[in-house]
Amino acid sequence: MKSNKYIIALAIAIMATLSACTETETGSPTGDDRDLFTGTWNCTENSTLYGSGSYTVTISKTGDLDSVEIKNFYQLGNNTKTTALISGNSITIPNQIVTGITVFGTGILSNSKVNLTYYAID
Repeated sequence: MKSNKYIIALAIAIMATLSACTETETGSPTGDDRDLFTGTWNCTENSTLYGSGSYTVTISKTGDLDSVEIKNFYQLGNNTKTTALISGNSITIPNQIVTGITVFGTGILSNSKVNLTYYAID
């Protein structure tokens, strides 16, 4: 009988712990996380090879429910498209070749800014 009381007390303690958790807002209010990223962005880039520079990119929804395309990524021109994946407030540029340059990276959206670390291998 004592073991049943112990199991019930343990179950109540676990439920109390779980009910104290709160969800962190990381997604879009529309339910499509890509909405957080779509639009025209002003980029400030700091390159170890080329120094710093500024340019704009345009991000739009494409393909699957988690996919976007970035035009003018790495200042490759508005006719180039780099594919990225969105999950919550995270963006991932999978390894791909864009106009002969291998690019990949990851980033986080916070306070209406994306901090993106990426690599471009000529």
